[in-house]
Amino acid sequence: MPPTEDASLTAEEALVLDGKAYAERFGVSLEEAMRRVTIMAGTSEQIEAIQQEFNQELSGAYFDNSNNFGLVLRLTGAEARQQRRLERRAIKRDARQERRDARRSERQAARAVDRQGRRITDAELAQAEQVIGSDVSTTVRFVPNARSTRRAALRAIERNGRQIKELLPASQSTGYDEKTGEIVVAVVGTENSVAEATRSQLATLLGVPTRVEYLAKPVGPTAARGGTALQNASGGARCTAGFIGYDSSNRPGIITAGHCEKLAPGTFTYVDTDGKRYNLITDTSSVVYDSKRDFLFLRFPTGLTGLPQFIGNKGESPRSLTGRRTLASTEAKITDGTPQGSWICFYGVTSSPTYGQGCGEVYWKYIDYTHPTASPGTGPSYYATIIGPTTGLRCGPGDSGGPVFAWQTAFGVVTACSENSYNAGKDSVLYYSSTDAAYAAGYRLAY
Repeated sequence: MPPTEDASLTAEEALVLDGKAYAERFGVSLEEAMRRVTIMAGTSEQIEAIQQEFNQELSGAYFDNSNNFGLVLRLTGAEARQQRRLERRAIKRDARQERRDARRSERQAARAVDRQGRRITDAELAQAEQVIGSDVSTTVRFVPNARSTRRAALRAIERNGRQIKELLPASQSTGYDEKTGEIVVAVVGTENSVAEATRSQLATLLGVPTRVEYLAKPVGPTAARGGTALQNASGGARCTAGFIGYDSSNRPGIITAGHCEKLAPGTFTYVDTDGKRYNLITDTSSVVYDSKRDFLFLRFPTGLTGLPQFIGNKGESPRSLTGRRTLASTEAKITDGTPQGSWICFYGVTSSPTYGQGCGEVYWKYIDYTHPTASPGTGPSYYATIIGPTTGLRCGPGDSGGPVFAWQTAFGVVTACSENSYNAGKDSVLYYSSTDAAYAAGYRLAY
């Protein structure tokens, strides 16, 4: 039978799990890690507002995950500006939550066993409850004298995508680094394998600061291998389900990656926990896979329902989805609720059952995804990347379409990855398509 709502992880349990991954990566205490995770996941409206305030001179915005944690805005102006505060208000329990807690108390013994299996202690849960129930904040710092605006860089990427590919045929993507204000072209090759003359041509073409980053091997769509939650009609593997959502007629279904259908057309089958199989209905108008977005909606047939939940780690109960994070970029308004440096994770049914959730920092954004299987697209880009140590970011075939998230917030679905390919093989790179791609097409998440 489908999971019941009471079977989902509590907000405290989910926060402990994500906080532990962050604490291990950045060498901070679990309490500090949880405080930072809630700030990054719970301040999107403030971040969008402050970026819009400085839109004309904004070069970049990112979270600094060092000991001096905070949000940093790089501006082209020379004016020194006073620091501000970014505040995530305490989340108070409402009556509905109290009723849920009362029902969950009936499962307390079973949950205690679950927690031991995931190494969650009562003390850690108490810490998480205190963090969630308290106001937490961090600094907003302004860095002046940036060389160019983000708007100029994004326009350069939009105008010159074809010329970049002709100049660098081995390029995998072109994005923007908000920490340095550079356009970044990721190519397959060894360090400095792109000639200096070619790099100079690239800089002249784009007219803004640029750099070339090297990947040891190509990125590729992560579709079609054993164990996936979305099978073909004969039981073979295809992709991972992302999030439950609705179409414009309020019909429920699964939001996942469009290349799962584009590269291997056919019927998708969902297998329930009791073994019953349901053939999902592909909304052909929703199938999009190009250089700007990767999206697919699979509608539920009669008899299949869904809950606003998703799997976030191996061996854990589902998480309740409570919201989404935007990644929007248009000519009229450039906003971004997902600053570079944000700590986010993904789950894929090929890699995650063995290695657990994969986590890393948001890196290159506003990406023109130039993989040979992706057709040229138009309009704003909904792609971004996560880069993290390979020890904590494993990915492979079958993970496509899986949920990309932080805590209980949806960010997007998995498009492609390359393990051991960045920073002398120490890091992996994962590309994801924002949930904005679904909303722009008239679909929405269930939460």
